Amino acid sequence: MKDLYKGYSILYFRTSLIMTTYFSTIDTMRRKTDLWNHRWGQFLITGGAAGFGMILAWPLEVLKNLAQSGNTTSGSTVQ
Repeated sequence: MKDLYKGYSILYFRTSLIMTTYFSTIDTMRRKTDLWNHRWGQFLITGGAAGFGMILAWPLEVLKNLAQSGNTTSGSTVQ
């Protein structure tokens, strides 16, 4: 049962970072530009915000994967 929540703390911080960045970027773009009034603008804003959030959270994603695999060093987990 203990292994069920392996990597949860890192997952929580990663998800919080992604979602905070996502909604903050969308809110900023809606307030400062008029792109939200167009469908292509909505596409660019939401896609860009998600990509930007994932780029910021990528180091935490790597740590989460290492914790869940039981590997303490970076590299291949294939034996």
